[in-house]
Parts: sequence; structure tokens; C-alpha cells
Amino acid sequence: PPPAGGPQKKAPPAAAAAAAPAAAPAAPAAEKPKAAAAAGGVSAALVKQLRDATGAGMMDCKKALAENNNNIEEATAFLRKKGMASADKKASRIAAEGAVA
Repeated sequence: PPPAGGPQKKAPPAAAAAAAPAAAPAAPAAEKPKAAAAAGGVSAALVKQLRDATGAGMMDCKKALAENNNNIEEATAFLRKKGMASADKKASRIAAEGAVA
């Protein structure tokens, strides 16, 4: 065995050649966000589009898209309904301090 601080041997060329084909299938993985969205996941592009349209939080948008099969229109309606429900809960609170505009 070589000393702990000594020079290290390079990998044989056969090992480097075996690693190169393994890197090739990684390129098609970049094309899979749409496939992941169809399989039940939510793509970041859809979440961003819904956030830009509604102004809702990222996780709320992701949950809305997941529950509505990645349909932006249905997810927007879902967020509106959810927003109304949370606004109704908060409407009954009393503002004990501060000014109410």
C-alpha cells in the first residue's frame, strides 16, 4: 500500500471508459421535468407560472397544482377558495392594537 501522504495512482483507462457511458444517460434526465409533472410531481415552471398569476406562496401553489392534476386554471380556483376560507377565519379576529385602515 502507498503511504498515506504519497502520490495516488490514476484510474486505469478502462475505468474511465466505463464511467463515460454512465454520464451519457444523465443528459436525457434534463428533459424529464414534464414527464415528472405528468407522473404526479409538479414542475418548477408550473409553480412559478401559478405564483406569478396569483401571488400565492410557493408551497401553496405546489399543493394546489398537485391536487388539481397540474391544471393551472383549476389550481387558481382552488387557491381562491382556500384564500377565502382563511380570510373568513381571520375576519372574526379583533384588532386590539394598532390602526385599521
